[in-house]
Amino acid sequence: MQHFRARIAAAFAGPLARRRQTQDQALARFERAVAAAPADRQAPALRAAVRAAAASVGEAEAPSLLRCLPETVEERALAALVTRFAAGNDPGFRKLIAEADAARERSDWGRAAAAYTAALELYPLHAGYWVQLGHMRKELRQFAGAEAAYRSARTLGAEPGEVEPHLAFVCRETGAEPGDRPRATGRLPLDTPPIEPEARGLWETMLDSPCDDTTAATLMRLSPKRRLVAHLLDNPRFAPRNRGLLALIAEGGEG
Repeated sequence: MQHFRARIAAAFAGPLARRRQTQDQALARFERAVAAAPADRQAPALRAAVRAAAASVGEAEAPSLLRCLPETVEERALAALVTRFAAGNDPGFRKLIAEADAARERSDWGRAAAAYTAALELYPLHAGYWVQLGHMRKELRQFAGAEAAYRSARTLGAEPGEVEPHLAFVCRETGAEPGDRPRATGRLPLDTPPIEPEARGLWETMLDSPCDDTTAATLMRLSPKRRLVAHLLDNPRFAPRNRGLLALIAEGGEG
């Protein structure tokens, strides 16, 4: 039986290793193409690089590769641009957007919001659909959630006319100030403004508790992420929930 299992494992290991190697090679070629993209033709060069990457791994493997491409780009503005091109070539994403758009046309705001949310889980840097999710939440009178979505869209470079009037409206409902457009203060990840999944993720990781819409909206007003993290470190719930981590840090400092 063990010999049989070993043969089965070996039979699967070869194709899996080859697929992994193909994807790794495609990612490496894509990263080189991004680095070589001329500043005056950046958008068409990135669009071509995304298509070439998807074509190089085949139709079955393309969606998983496309969803990784934005993560290979350090500069957020470029990553958002790559997101648009990758999402446009991803059948799974397009299907979710079609479902969301159809529900929106029927004024089925809840179903539309759920589909836009699912699409953004695949491509969280897609500014345009953060705007749409904000609209759906606004129709549902989920004003804090709408504020978080609009702030995400704004952070990712959505056109002011598409987001600022709506953000101002929901901020009047939540009692917040829209404030100025947040900007990166440096090149490190902590120097960039947060988007909603990052704000929620930091809260849930650092404080080990669910992040509701009101909390998410409050966190989204803190920019850059370095300021958000400092805010969470000052939260009285942080120390009791992270005693092991704090003990390790203390031991490292003593060493």
